[in-house]
Parts: sequence; C-alpha cells; structure tokens
Amino acid sequence: MTTTFKPAKEITIEYIMGMTDTKKSAIIVIEYLKHFLLTQEDRQEFISRWLDGYTYHGKRFGIAMIHLAQEIGAYHYEYEDLEQLELMEPQKALERLFLQPINYGAMLQFKESGASLKRLYELKQANPKYYFMEVLMYV
Repeated sequence: MTTTFKPAKEITIEYIMGMTDTKKSAIIVIEYLKHFLLTQEDRQEFISRWLDGYTYHGKRFGIAMIHLAQEIGAYHYEYEDLEQLELMEPQKALERLFLQPINYGAMLQFKESGASLKRLYELKQANPKYYFMEVLMYV
C-alpha cells in the first residue's frame, strides 16, 4: 500500500533531511538527494515511499536514501550514446554516464588521471554497476 503524502508547502531537501533524521554532516547523502530529487514530484514520491517503509537490502538510512533517490530521479540523466555525452560539459557528461553527482574533487581526479570520456564510457558499458571512482581505478 502506498502512502499518499500531501504536503502543505513545497518539499525541500532540508525538509527531507529533517523527516529522515539525516545529519548535515551526511554530505554524500545530501549530494545525491540534491542531484536526483530535482522536482517537487520527485521529492513527494521520495517521502511517500520512505513513509511506506522503503529499505535497500534491509537498510533504512544512508545507502537506502541514495538508492531511492537514484530510483526516482535517474530519468533526469538519460543519454543515448557516447557522441551525445561528448557534446556536453565534462562534469555533466560524467554525471549522466555514472548517474551520480560529480563534485570538484572527482573532477580533479578525472583530469589528473588523463582518462578520456571514451575510455570511461567503455569501462562503464562493460561494468554497468561501477561508480565513477571505481572506473577511474581501471584507467
């Protein structure tokens, strides 16, 4: 059964953090919430599913919040192929390819690695479950 949640006002990431008892020091979780829950509808669905008892591998916090946000908001980051990614700014292309927020530190690692977007694309296609930093280890 899905809980229908009707907020009185706009749902913010800060509201979600308070509702889920997420501390401000949970930077990674907050980055993912901001990255994927872009619309009011996304945030409302997140809250409804969370209130229904959503878990990820039996876990209720941290990784479960990240996974739920990805499930809901991944449609914002679809791409067709490598050529489409190459037309984007590097950070946006990496965010679409890996379906995760890419921060300043990750961009520095990408630049220092000397990796090409094409190589990362190939590695990601071969290992779809890998995250950005995992793929950089194979460059």
